[in-house]
Amino acid sequence: MYVTRGDAGMSWSGSSCTGGRSLIPWNNGNTSGYVAVGTTYQSDGPGNTATEVATDSDSGSAGTQPHLAAQYCDTLSEDGHSDWYLPAKGELNTIYTNKAAIGNFDTGGTYYWSSSEYNNGGAWVQRFSDGYQGLYDKFNTYAVRCARR
Repeated sequence: MYVTRGDAGMSWSGSSCTGGRSLIPWNNGNTSGYVAVGTTYQSDGPGNTATEVATDSDSGSAGTQPHLAAQYCDTLSEDGHSDWYLPAKGELNTIYTNKAAIGNFDTGGTYYWSSSEYNNGGAWVQRFSDGYQGLYDKFNTYAVRCARR
């Protein structure tokens, strides 16, 4: 598994990450109209991301509303690659375990989204200061680090 050099919103200058870290909601940011998409897989980030990109995130709004965190990774083109995905809960923990070697994470208490859903209103996150994994409301805004295989 490979990960981007920086979080969403950051750019690689050739020697370090620059720019501000973007905080993105898991769903479309709405606080109602939740949709369960069934992406509870703990180690299939590519499958979870594909399902989330193809599924409406908000039953209360007309049209198809995006799952913004998954969509960000799915549409990312970086370092000559366009097969990025939002890592699943288990994959995110592997990234956390290797955070020192990878670098450029916010270890001050920021949470990172996984593509693993808990239920219609919540999804799994991980805090990179201590490794805590928990579930939070999909409308919250957290950091995103994309991965690829």
